[in-house]
Amino acid sequence: MSADICSACNTSIYETFGAGEDSIPEVDPRTAAFWGLLPGGGHFKVGQAGLGLAVTGLLLSALVFGILMLGGSRRVFGVVLLLFCFIAWAVSIYDVTRFAAGNEDAVLLRPRVITSAMGLLFAAVIVAAVSITGEGTTP
Repeated sequence: MSADICSACNTSIYETFGAGEDSIPEVDPRTAAFWGLLPGGGHFKVGQAGLGLAVTGLLLSALVFGILMLGGSRRVFGVVLLLFCFIAWAVSIYDVTRFAAGNEDAVLLRPRVITSAMGLLFAAVIVAAVSITGEGTTP
């Protein structure tokens, strides 16, 4: 018996769980782009569920805050947030086609980028909220 084979299950001790398996499912880039029309859906389709949840949260937050800002006196903030939502959505569709094509180096929305975008989004919402609440006061 060799020292690198388990006596109980007869597998190599050097082989890790799932080694050799491809973590990204085979998906046509067009199919991934179609699923990407649903925010985060394309990421789920190409096996990037965590990134899909982050993209969904980012896009839905920007959309909701943008719509809410359109109803207030600072419509510019709402327009900027909706424009941001549209651009991030388009970039996420591009990213899922890159994942599906196996070109992960060309992906733009990485976790660090999404975290930064969420921070900027919430900072913009706070600035807008402060400017709206301070509208009627005079020093």
